[in-house]
Amino acid sequence: MGPPLGSVIAESILLPEF
Repeated sequence: MGPPLGSVIAESILLPEF
């Protein structure tokens, strides 16, 4: 596995909200 899942999820959910 590469990048941490938390970071991917944050970029997929938190960023689009803003």
